[in-house]
Amino acid sequence: MSFPITSTLTLTAPPDEGLPPDELPFVMTASVDQRSMQRLKLTGNGAKTVDFGTIGGTGAKLVILTVEAGTGVLPVSCRFNGGGSSGSVEVSPGGYLCLASPGPVAGVTALELVYTASANVRIWIFG
Repeated sequence: MSFPITSTLTLTAPPDEGLPPDELPFVMTASVDQRSMQRLKLTGNGAKTVDFGTIGGTGAKLVILTVEAGTGVLPVSCRFNGGGSSGSVEVSPGGYLCLASPGPVAGVTALELVYTASANVRIWIFG
């Protein structure tokens, strides 16, 4: 059964050099059929393939990943669709990654997390 989702990110920053800060909204709406929400406790160092559940086909419409801040936590590298280390995206503790694609054609269908220290990661995937 399809259900609607809306992702809203508001960035407060000067829209151009010399201008005062202003709210810059980024909004994505989509209709989705599946979702996967997980909290992963990554221990030591290694790699973890994220379970996308039944999300497949053309890929995820929304992926949100957070790395919880903490003592000794190091950045986590995200590798999409089997990409190697040269194509990975780093998310440091206290940070997040948000990928919004309301109509993917060849979108994110796989995600591997590579870590060098223990970390808690939360992931929400909608497709």
